[in-house]
Amino acid sequence: MMQIKQIGLVFFIFLFSELYGLNHDYWTQFKKNFITAEGRVIDRFNKNITHTESIGYGLFFAVSYGDFKTFQLIKDWLKTNIEINKNNLYGWKWGKRENGSWGMLDLNNATDGDMWIAYSLLIAYEKLNDPTYLSEARNLIRAIKEHTIIKINGKFLLLPAQFGFNKNEYIKLNPSYNIPFIFDKFALYDSDKVWKAINFDNIDMFKGSALGNLQIHPDWIKLDLNSQKYNYFENESIFGFDSIRTDTQFRKKI
Repeated sequence: MMQIKQIGLVFFIFLFSELYGLNHDYWTQFKKNFITAEGRVIDRFNKNITHTESIGYGLFFAVSYGDFKTFQLIKDWLKTNIEINKNNLYGWKWGKRENGSWGMLDLNNATDGDMWIAYSLLIAYEKLNDPTYLSEARNLIRAIKEHTIIKINGKFLLLPAQFGFNKNEYIKLNPSYNIPFIFDKFALYDSDKVWKAINFDNIDMFKGSALGNLQIHPDWIKLDLNSQKYNYFENESIFGFDSIRTDTQFRKKI
């Protein structure tokens, strides 16, 4: 969650390929390189861990390509191996422990991972009319809303996780976690006005956090609670794959 994942580059190949029609060769290669026979989606650039972001991407790719067998494999692996924390959000990180065993490494969530999982479940429900997918998606959407969305000075913000980002003097945010079309989808299945409101409020966040003449978004930003201004973290990488994801989502929205 705290580092740029090269698997994200593969995600953008899929995302942009949708503009011109799905390329099944991409999906075949993705499954070969990143998904085990048991349904575990592996981040091979990060100590072979599995995180909920990659699970969410895997579910989205599978349902987009109509590969419901792989969709169910990934979903079953998720249910069997990834623990749900006390706030009904998925722990974000699974991998090899120091003692050599494999299991949960961090029960804090990754909000974008939870969002992609819920979104993919809704797409599966729309394609297969299975109410189980809808129920699971709604439970996760409710948890995302209750534990990762905060309101500051009348505006809604999305925390990257439920813990560790809301500081005394600032709030740490990741612009790329705000995905307008996912919020739009959530609004169809959850009558709470928060989803439309956060999409509207995100416009200020996107504009206020873009840097330079090119208006590129940093991977991580902070909202100073005193000045109410956005800035980047000088000790962290400024631009990466996350900035591509942010730019794609923001410009598509406006």
